[in-house]
Amino acid sequence: MDFENVAFQAIPEHAEIQKVFLFVGEKQTKVSLEIAESMQRLGPKAELIRIKGSGNNALDFHIAFYIGKYSEIEPGGEFKIVSKDKGFDPLVAHLVARKIDCARVETLATKAISKTSLKEMISDLGAHFNGLSEKARPKKENKMKAYIKNRTKQEDAIVNEAFAKLVSDGHIEVVGG
Repeated sequence: MDFENVAFQAIPEHAEIQKVFLFVGEKQTKVSLEIAESMQRLGPKAELIRIKGSGNNALDFHIAFYIGKYSEIEPGGEFKIVSKDKGFDPLVAHLVARKIDCARVETLATKAISKTSLKEMISDLGAHFNGLSEKARPKKENKMKAYIKNRTKQEDAIVNEAFAKLVSDGHIEVVGG
C-alpha cells in the first residue's frame, strides 16, 4: 500500500492475505488509530516500511524492490499494489509479461470474490474475447477494462485483477499500451 498516494483502508477480515506492507514516506509522521488497529489485527502478516530520505518516487522504488524480492521468494505469489499512481502500470505490465501475478488497484475491493469465482470469470472472459473478431476487441487498456467492468459488473479492483490475470494467462496481450 502506497500510503503517500492513497488513504489507508482497513483490510477486510475475510481477505486471504499472506503479507501486507504499508509503505510510509519520511514526512508522514502520524498514523491514525484505524491504521494501527488494522495492522495490529493482522499481526505478523503486516509490516510497516518507513522510508528514510525523500525524493521523486522514493517510495515507489521501495515498493518495486519488495515485489521483486518476494516474487523470487514466492514464485506463485499474487501481488497487489494499492495506489492511485499510474506510474506503476509499466512495472505491472512488465511483471505480468514475465508471468508474475501483479495488479495495481486504487482501492481495496469492498466485496470479496473467491478464487473460484475469479477463475470462472477469467474463463468466461477469455472465451468471450477469443470469440470476438479482431475488429470488435477493445484496442486500449482503459477501453478493455471498461469493457470488462461493463460485462462483469464488478468493482475496479476486481476488474484490474481480472485484466492482469487475462494478460498473464495469455487471453489478451498488451503491446505498447
